[in-house]
Amino acid sequence: MQSVYLIRHAKTRANKEGRLCGKTESELLENEYEIRKILMSKIIALTDPAVISSPRKRAYITAKSLGYEVLTEEGLSEFDFGNFEGMTHSEIMKEYPDLFSQMYADTENFRYPGGEDKKTFFSRVSETYEKIRERCRNNDEIVVVSHAGVIQALISYILTGADSLYWNFIINNCTVIKIYYCEGTPVIEYIK
Repeated sequence: MQSVYLIRHAKTRANKEGRLCGKTESELLENEYEIRKILMSKIIALTDPAVISSPRKRAYITAKSLGYEVLTEEGLSEFDFGNFEGMTHSEIMKEYPDLFSQMYADTENFRYPGGEDKKTFFSRVSETYEKIRERCRNNDEIVVVSHAGVIQALISYILTGADSLYWNFIINNCTVIKIYYCEGTPVIEYIK
C-alpha cells in the first residue's frame, strides 16, 4: 500500500505580507530545524521515502529539512502569476482594477497577464503527479513538497480526476496531507 504525503512549504515573507508568489523566490521565516520539528510532529515517522520538491527554494529547503535526498520537479512549481508576481490583492486592485474584477468574475478562465490560467496550471500539475507516481511506483512512501495552489490542484485531481474541488481547500504553511492508495483507490488518512 503506497502512501503519498503532500506538504506545503514553510511560511515565507511573501506569505506574511499577503503577496502573490509563484515563480519568484521569497525568504523562509523559519530555519530548517524549526521546519523539521513542525513537520515531523505531523508526519510521525517516515521509513525511506522518495522526496520530490518544487525547485523553488521555499519548497526545496522545507523538503531538505526532512533529512532525505530531494529530487526537484519543475511541474510542482506554484501557479505562474505573471505580471502580478510579488503584488498584494489591494495593489492589483489599485493598479489593474479591470483585471482584478475579471480575476474573480471568471476564476476558471482568467489568465494572469504574462502567466498561467487555471486549466494550463491544473494540466501541468496533474501530469507531473502521474509522472511522479510512475517513477516512484516501487516506493511505499512518496513525499511531495510544494505550494498551496499545487496541493489544491493535486487533492482535486486525486479525488475526482478533475479540477472541480480546486477552490474547496485552504492549505496553510506546513500543512501535511497523508493519502494512501488501497487497491488503487485514494483515501485521505489525515490533513494536519
